[in-house]
Amino acid sequence: MSKLFRGGALSDTALLAREAIQNSSDAHERFKKDHPDVPFRVVFRFVHLFGEEKSAAVEALDLRGMQERRSKYATDPLQPGSALDSLDDPRAPLQLLYVEDYGTHGLYGDPVTGKKSHLFMAMYYIGASTKGADEGGLYGFGKSALQRASRTRAVIAHTTFEQHGSDTARSRLLGFAWWPDLQEQDTLFDGRGSFSDHHASGPGQQSMPTPFVNENADQLAAKLGFLPRDADNPSDTGTSFLVIDPAITPSDLLNEVENWWWPALEEHNLDVEIILPETGEVQVPKPASNTFVSQFLRAYRLATGVDEAGDPNKERLPSKDWRDRSKSGTGGRDLGTFALVVPDLEISADSEDADSTTLVALMRGPRMVVNYADYGKRRVPLRGVFVASDKVNSLLRETEPSTHDRWTTNASADVPKEATEVAAALQKKIRYAVTKMAKDIAPPVPKTNKALTHFSRLMKGFLGDKRGKPNSPATGGERIELTFPQGRPSPEVLNESDVRVKTRFSARVADQAEKEACPVAVTCQLFIFEDEAQSQSRWPVTVKPVTRGHGLNPEEDGSWTGVLTKGKKITFEVESDPYPNLWTVSLQPSVTRTGDWSDQ
Repeated sequence: MSKLFRGGALSDTALLAREAIQNSSDAHERFKKDHPDVPFRVVFRFVHLFGEEKSAAVEALDLRGMQERRSKYATDPLQPGSALDSLDDPRAPLQLLYVEDYGTHGLYGDPVTGKKSHLFMAMYYIGASTKGADEGGLYGFGKSALQRASRTRAVIAHTTFEQHGSDTARSRLLGFAWWPDLQEQDTLFDGRGSFSDHHASGPGQQSMPTPFVNENADQLAAKLGFLPRDADNPSDTGTSFLVIDPAITPSDLLNEVENWWWPALEEHNLDVEIILPETGEVQVPKPASNTFVSQFLRAYRLATGVDEAGDPNKERLPSKDWRDRSKSGTGGRDLGTFALVVPDLEISADSEDADSTTLVALMRGPRMVVNYADYGKRRVPLRGVFVASDKVNSLLRETEPSTHDRWTTNASADVPKEATEVAAALQKKIRYAVTKMAKDIAPPVPKTNKALTHFSRLMKGFLGDKRGKPNSPATGGERIELTFPQGRPSPEVLNESDVRVKTRFSARVADQAEKEACPVAVTCQLFIFEDEAQSQSRWPVTVKPVTRGHGLNPEEDGSWTGVLTKGKKITFEVESDPYPNLWTVSLQPSVTRTGDWSDQ
């Protein structure tokens, strides 16, 4: 569980803001079909307990039992500084976070029914989902975001719902702690501890934790600090999660809610409240007051048709001319709408700030920002917004990883080919539109160099005006010979809008080298020129040796490693992904020595 999102670009706070609201939003979308007038809101309620209230909560949550279990591990399963380290410290509060949604269907269904139970999918199961194509989640990993937000890795859910089928329950309460596995003599524990009524088992079933139900669930919920809910009131049904010892702060959470959910907030599809501990002050996200988010609001209004684009040097709607030419032959599929604007920023010419980078907010159905795509630093930075159409919403969702933070174009066995082709076509169109607008509106580059005459006169007194002996040229690179046997590479036309580079280069140890061989890494990059200068933006290329018996090994980053010699020239074939024919690119193969030269 704890490793699912490890190493990703999103912080634990961002994951909680995105996943918790997304899962609640999906539940509301289903619920409002039968209850269209019930409002939807999500509340993050922070609580700090001291004194007798802390002691009562420690006992009710059996935190001392968790601390005892923790001592069984040879390596501490928790990070230092968790609530378990200060159970008896009167100065340290017990911190709790309640994540509460209202106007949703709740986690109905008896867990023994498996995937038919929303509680089972939300708390027991990992790796799949029964959500529909128009919803945000796919993988049932919301519990992992909740767990990562807890220093004790423990979460308890209290949920109320309408009656469904023959299930007589109207509320349930269940919790889990997800720790590493533990071997005790001949028994292996999987590391999941339950906060449950008892363990029941049936024929052919492994024992599974059983939740508290109805009155027992409600009484225990009150004891644990959950707010009461009325299962007979549709406005009161929903789910509350208790995150024990949260590792996040209210201010950071408010900022992340604004960063990722501002489109839904702008359209009033979502109400979010953050309640501060001790004072009980209620804070609400305000996207227009968020310096970063406010840069995208104008583009969003253009993309959603609220406003119309004005000055083409400041605002554009490139998607009005789009056609989908993906290989799947989908013809004129409506990909969505895309708007670009020049934000009102004060950026110096040598600025290294993020504001000088062109960013595009990508989003689909739930109106959560999937990703802020980076299109490099430009002389005139842009802000863009892409809103996916209903026709490609489910396809783009299929390309997302568990974090829902990008649309991958890499084909794989479990992602439909049509989905990755649509994602590739879309990203190509966005990059082309960004590049074209940046070139159209960028001020011209000076054609002549300006002499710094005043500076030259000042320096003349120090350096004199006589020409000295020129410095010897710096020693060149390694003694490696790299050639293009087919001549200078040139783009190959694929269709009326796309080209690609396909060529070969060869490498060997040069004749003038003192040694016969050396270990190397061979790779090739295709850089995109932006505003008449090479940027660090790269386009995918595939490199592979075609010389028989080359003896090189492929690496995960696409390079090849092995030994080059004087006696054998190794030829490599390079092929780029298709790219717009208006781009200027630079193909740069490289051979890097990775070890000492050898006589062998």
